[in-house]
Order: sequence, then C-alpha cells, then structure tokens
Amino acid sequence: MIVSKAQLQDYIVYVMSYPDIIHWTDGVSFLHIRSYSSGLINGTPSVVEGSTITLLAPEGAKLDGTPLTILQSLRDQRQVSGVDSTAVAAAQGDQAGIVTVTDGYVLGATNTSLVRLIQQLAGQEETKAPLLLFIASNITFSPASGDPEWPPGGVKIKRPTIWVGSSWRNTSLDFHMEVGQFVLEGAAANVTLVNLVLENLGYGDEISARDAEGKSLSRSHILWSFRYRRSQQRTVLWDTVMVLPEQIQVDNAAYWSDAFNSDLDFWKNQTAFMRDILGIQVEKYKRGKLPGDYIMEIVKKDQLMFNVTYTARPYVAPRLKLNFNPILHLDIVNYRADPGVGPVYTREDVAVTLYNVRRSGCQRMYILLPIALNGGVVNWGPTDLDYDRPHPVAPMSYQGPSNSSTPQPLRASQLPTNATLSNSSSAGSSVADADTSNGLSNTWPSPGGELLKCPVQFRGISSSDQPTTVIDLGYVQGLFRLDDSLSGTSGAGSPGSQANAPLLPGQRPTAVPPSIRQPVLQLASLVFTRLPQGPGYGGVSAGQDNSSTADGAAEQPAAVYVPADAAAGVSGGVGSSLPAEAYTH
Repeated sequence: MIVSKAQLQDYIVYVMSYPDIIHWTDGVSFLHIRSYSSGLINGTPSVVEGSTITLLAPEGAKLDGTPLTILQSLRDQRQVSGVDSTAVAAAQGDQAGIVTVTDGYVLGATNTSLVRLIQQLAGQEETKAPLLLFIASNITFSPASGDPEWPPGGVKIKRPTIWVGSSWRNTSLDFHMEVGQFVLEGAAANVTLVNLVLENLGYGDEISARDAEGKSLSRSHILWSFRYRRSQQRTVLWDTVMVLPEQIQVDNAAYWSDAFNSDLDFWKNQTAFMRDILGIQVEKYKRGKLPGDYIMEIVKKDQLMFNVTYTARPYVAPRLKLNFNPILHLDIVNYRADPGVGPVYTREDVAVTLYNVRRSGCQRMYILLPIALNGGVVNWGPTDLDYDRPHPVAPMSYQGPSNSSTPQPLRASQLPTNATLSNSSSAGSSVADADTSNGLSNTWPSPGGELLKCPVQFRGISSSDQPTTVIDLGYVQGLFRLDDSLSGTSGAGSPGSQANAPLLPGQRPTAVPPSIRQPVLQLASLVFTRLPQGPGYGGVSAGQDNSSTADGAAEQPAAVYVPADAAAGVSGGVGSSLPAEAYTH
C-alpha cells in the first residue's frame, strides 16, 4: 500500500503502541507488519485481520543517498550537476510508476538480481538503517558453481536486512549445501528471514569453527551459510520452514527440547551446557501438520526462531548430498550431545577452557582450534599465566557460561588458582587436591600437567591466511595429564536405557558402554615442533631446535637415555638392534 510520509509516521506510532504487533520499519520509507488482528487490539472478536502487510512511502525514500522526490523532479533534465543520471532514470519507476529499488526497500528481487542488490545496498557502508527485501522468485546461492557475481570470501552484509517471501506460496532459498555465502560485518549487521523455505542447509566447515562459540558444526539449523560469531544474535526467523538434511536432525531437536524442559535433576544436569554455553533461554516445540515435522520456538544467544517448521521433506529444491567431514562432524544420536567447537588463541584460553570443561561433568566433547595470533606459530612453551591480560580477541563465550557458577574466561579475580588454594590448605596438599578444588594454575603447564578428564580434540584448520597449524611445544614434558574416569559419561542416555533411569540421591549417571566411549585426547591436522625427549634425557636443551636441520635432514640426538634394565642386558639394551627412538619417543 502506497501512503504519504505523514501517514506512514502515524501508522508507525500506532503499531509501536502495541508490543504484540510484530513489525519492521526504517521510520521514513516502509513499514512491514507480520500480521494484524483488530481483536488483538481491543479484546473483541476480530473485524479486521491481515498478514504480511506492507506500507511504502516513496516520499521518504532515497536512491543513492538522494531523496526520491528530488530525483523525480529532475526527470526532464538531461544532466544535473552532482546527480547520477542513472539514478534519475531509476527514480521514474516501472510502467506503473512504481520505484522498485530504493536505499530502504526492494520490491521483487529475483534469482538474477538478489545477490547484486545485497552487494549494492547492504554491503558498502555500515548503517543501522534496515533494508527490506521482497523476494519474488526461488533463489539458489551457489558460489561454488562459478557464478561471477560472488566475490571471494562471500557477500558482505553491513546493515540490518529483512528478507521476505510470499505469504501465499512457497519461496525457496536453496543454499546448495555450501557454507559462508554471506558474511555479516559491523555492529548492526543482521538478517531476518520471513515467510521463506530454507533448503539444502549444510554443516559448518573449518572456517565456521572459528566463530562457533561452542556450537556444533553438525547442526544445519545454525545457518552456517551466514558467517558471524555465534555469541551475538544476528539471525532471526519468522514463519519459516527449515528443510534439514536428515530426519534424525529433526527428531534430535525434539529430543533435546524435551530434555531441556524436563524437571528431573538428571536431565537438568545433562542439558546444563545448553543453558550455560549455548545460551539457550527458550526451546520448545509443537507437532507440525505432517508426521515427523515440528514447529519450533527458540531464543538463544546467537539466533531467534518463531513459528519455524523443522522438516526433512524437500519443498522446491532437489535434495543434495550433505557436506559430511568425518573429522569435524559426528553422526547425530539422541543419547550423545554434539561436540562444541571454538578457537583457543592463548595459553590462558586453553587453561580456562579445559578448566570449564572439567567442571561441566563431561556432558559433551569439545573440538578446540589452536590459532596463532597474527599468523605464525602457536606457542605452548612454559610461561607464567596472566588471566587479567587484555585479550587480543573479544572473550569467547563458549569457554564458560555466563549465568552459572562456572566462571567466565579472563576474569582471574573470580577464579581460584592453585596458589590461593595452597595458602588455605595444608602444606601437604597435592596437585590432585588442587584439581579437585577446581583450581587454575598461575603457570603453564600447571604442576603435573594440564588435567584432561573429558574428551577434547585439538584440531588444526587450514585457510588462506593459515595453511597449516604449527604448535611449538618448547620441549615441555608432561604438558597434559589424562584421566578418563569421566570420559564415558558424556551425553545423555537414550530413552529407555539404563543411563536414562531416575537417579537416587547422590548417585552418578552410569557410564556409557565402551563401544561409544571416546578418547580423552585427540590431535588432528597439527604440526608440532620442539618436542621433548623422555624423562632423564638431557641431550637437547631449551632453545635448541631438534625438529629439523637447515637441509631438512633429521637432527641426530647427542645421547640416548637407556633405562637401567636395558643397560643390564634386557632385550633392547646395550648392543640391541632396536633404534634409539625406541627409548626416546
């Protein structure tokens, strides 16, 4: 509906006086209302009802920063100083005189124009002014197909954008199982999706892991096609359908929603990571119209969903093969929580993350990505730790919950360290005693090694700016100390299983069967330098590089530590044909 600027202002004031009316506006050129019912306003039976209502005020719109009214007044002037003649022509509108593209709204974006319009109107300058995009056709986002319109690294979005599909027929966005097609930059950038069908939603990749903030890369509903740090609410969905790649993803969402809302202490314990680390405040569902479909409402730290249908049935786009990477992604099963993923930049990051993982009770596995600051080599050599040191990257919320007793990273004054623990305990306290007291060491590594009780994988990632992850161990012996007594309890029990049975007071969850136990420590796609020799070996001192010589040949040790029993003639001792590495690695 076309209105004057004054009329638009009156409508905006009206809808803003009723918080239950969901709407979007830039305040000057458009107002889009999700739905309206007069009964909602006055509490009487509805006389007027409507959905997907849009009011446009061309009088308040601009084109390339110039008011539309000025451009339209110049239609008869061939050349105007300081005004683009193309903008003057565009301001005259279509055959009906309707201007379909302005700085604030787009009417009828298509498969051939949407990406270009987003680049032109939302990817140039940061602004808080929203952009309304009406999508008139099904869209396919596939930069991997070689489309020249896709810039390397993805299309940047630097302002709030509202993508609206048809309210009376399916409008499909096919993401083609690809990742990172859009990059949200700037403090105001976000994407709201309304009345759309999202199809071929893929898993996250290695680059997604940098921004995952504890999210699982094996969850398509997280919308990995949009790159942004998952500690901020940047994607909002209304009245939208998400076609997930597998029915297990749909069923699993309902499973964990039931667990999240359970009043049983067992389930509250098993879902603590959902509240504390994933930042979920609301997660509930009702059954959809078709069997196996669920209508979700979710409020969490990185995403909002209202009246969003989860289904595994394709609507428009043919189903494509899931981009499954067995190293990054795990098969989804109901009794096991998906692994959390996030980067670790400093040794303080690693220490605090492992500390919080220990306190979480091994509810899930973590995949941690060592990343060097400003490129180069990740340094894990010995040092004193300073938890109050300003962090080079904004604090990572995946490392610790913000609304529980587990401390956030980079707040050392709130964290008990081994030093403060030793002052308040007996002189005979051991390192293990400090660990059970949930202490953090002031040194790296902590005395006796960084304690690992829960499954953790350190994984290198490859990208254009970081082709290989190299970790300098600084010849440190005993960097990690492994205790797998809890590693078999990660994840909740499946319905009807023994692990799902009610617990007696003080009783611990039963261990997961050995067939699904996970290693406490996994190392993947990493290059290590300056590795230490075994205990008692003194042939290489700190500062001497034994990784390789200048010509690439392995450097030979000056001496080999030989155990006493080997020196006494046990097989493999003096005169043995076994190589030196049998004793040093």
